[in-house]
Amino acid sequence: MTAVLSSATSVAVSLSLVASGWGPWVLSLCLVMGILPGVVFAPVLAPLLDTAKLPRLTSVLQLLEAVVLVCGALYPEPLVLLGMVLLTGTSSCLTAPALMALSRRAGADVGDHSARAFAWMDAARLSGMFVGPVLGGLLFDVTSVSVVIVIEAVVLCGVATAVRRLPVGEVDRAACTATWWSRASEAPRLLGSDPLLRRSMVVLATGVVFTAVFSVADILLVTQTLGLNGLGYAVIVQAFVVGRLLGAGTGARITRDRAVIWLYGGGLLMGAGLVLAGTVAHPVSVGAGFFVAGVANALQVAAIRMVFVRVLPDHVMAKALSSLGSVNNAAMVVGVVAAAPLIGLVGAAGALVVAGVGTAVVTLMALISGPRQVRVERLV
Repeated sequence: MTAVLSSATSVAVSLSLVASGWGPWVLSLCLVMGILPGVVFAPVLAPLLDTAKLPRLTSVLQLLEAVVLVCGALYPEPLVLLGMVLLTGTSSCLTAPALMALSRRAGADVGDHSARAFAWMDAARLSGMFVGPVLGGLLFDVTSVSVVIVIEAVVLCGVATAVRRLPVGEVDRAACTATWWSRASEAPRLLGSDPLLRRSMVVLATGVVFTAVFSVADILLVTQTLGLNGLGYAVIVQAFVVGRLLGAGTGARITRDRAVIWLYGGGLLMGAGLVLAGTVAHPVSVGAGFFVAGVANALQVAAIRMVFVRVLPDHVMAKALSSLGSVNNAAMVVGVVAAAPLIGLVGAAGALVVAGVGTAVVTLMALISGPRQVRVERLV
């Protein structure tokens, strides 16, 4: 529900900003406002994830987020809406990894259940991203942006109540006495200290950079190269979302012992999908390439989470997932910035081919440069 309504609100806010007549720059600023918290604020706020009880923290943040949404609904002016996007994004950079970590507590076996829990969470989020934009556009047309925002605020209050009832788990007592900086840097230190994690993060971050290039080039490829209208673009681009949904289901089968293989395989598959979409200028082949890229993206995300489960101690899992989100957001910014000059140089189709080849090359380099058999032990 939160994914559906968050996506609906995002679309409604974008439509409202367009209707305000402030120009296209305000849409770019809105995008930056949504990404910025995950890059800048998440690392600083990460210590809250190990010293606070996760259900209580998540519930409080969601209630505060509902308050911010109500303020945005009461005063739906462009600057207020941009501030709302920034504040709700700041809250989400903590609640998203907290909910992901909480989902692992539903089963008896942590290692085996983690893959299923992560897959269900991804499937729910991606389903929301699939339905939410349509709902947001429809509600905006028949009501207003304020109504869409209020609906999300009401649902968040209900979700906050439900989350409060989840198992609390154990608070890391040692972290409570450590300095804020040492707690904030703990997860990045652990991620950087293990060779397998470093290599895995490079492979995933590269995939995110090139996926961001795809997110800019896809509309140009479909509308200019293929000559399709808006409906044709909407249909073809959903192939990527459908692929991610299918990949999330397959990700439930990934085990800790095979996670690295799935990660590298996902990187190679991502490269193949992007190259296919950029090489053959036909709606079917482009849609197939988008679908393959979506499957690969979901497999990579699922695989690296299982690498985390295998290597990292439980008490830093939420912070590690938060750090993963920060790396992904930073990589996305790099990809979006690099997309424009790359597309201007080689065109939309050429940019996808370059992105696909680059993804495959980086993945192969990481695979070849690593040891033939990496022995991974849980850090204590």
